Amino acid sequence: MMAKRNIYEEDVDFAVLALQSPAFNKYLKSNGQLDFSNPDAVQQLTKSLLERDFGVKLDLPDDRLCPPVRATFYSSILLFKNELEHLGP
Repeated sequence: MMAKRNIYEEDVDFAVLALQSPAFNKYLKSNGQLDFSNPDAVQQLTKSLLERDFGVKLDLPDDRLCPPVRATFYSSILLFKNELEHLGP
């Protein structure tokens, strides 16, 4: 079955994500925005999205890069998933 849509086509609702992820909530400003110049905040955004959307818990040392989750990342996952489904068991 082909995936119907890219879940990252629209902006992430940070307020909703903050309710779902207490670790992300601590980086959310009172105005509902995220400080993208803070690498810890961006890393936590990525971790929270991976956990919420894919069930992946990511534990990275502080000295490691953490690329953001983007629409292209999700598209790659969908492509891989669809290819695996076509291969069968």
